[in-house]
Amino acid sequence: MVYIYENTILLIRWKNDRYLLC
Repeated sequence: MVYIYENTILLIRWKNDRYLLC
């Protein structure tokens, strides 16, 4: 569960970064 939780956080941060770059 911890792995999935951290993976989701990283994915959200990555999407947010791409959104800001756009």
